[in-house]
Amino acid sequence: MGIPEALIKRGQKVYDHWQEKTKEARHAIGRLQQQSDYFLTSTNALTLDGKLINVDASGNRVTSMIFGPSHVIVVAGINKIVLNLEAGLARLKKIAAPKNCQRRKDSTPVRRTLSAETANPRAASAALRPSSSVNHLVSIG
Repeated sequence: MGIPEALIKRGQKVYDHWQEKTKEARHAIGRLQQQSDYFLTSTNALTLDGKLINVDASGNRVTSMIFGPSHVIVVAGINKIVLNLEAGLARLKKIAAPKNCQRRKDSTPVRRTLSAETANPRAASAALRPSSSVNHLVSIG
């Protein structure tokens, strides 16, 4: 999406843990994120009634969303929208956690037991979403 780059270009200070190479540096950035004016993040799943469902390896997203900046902006694509808590937890287990383990190169049971559904995350994500024949607008205020 290029949001961090655009903010930096405008002269804004951006704390981006993805740019850090070491665990210690990522943790330091996480602490700075909690002190920011704004926190821009995503979510593992978003239910139709507005529940955000997240599981993080280090907790930086969850802690910053709850205890951090007074302004939190959550960006979520249609692939993250699920019917209810049960579907959100299923998305976590079948899609989000295995993909994060792959990205992080974690050697965990989740990564070692990637299911056939996870091999095709678009199909698995579509199966967990509400009916595609209905348009949904979710606004959290």
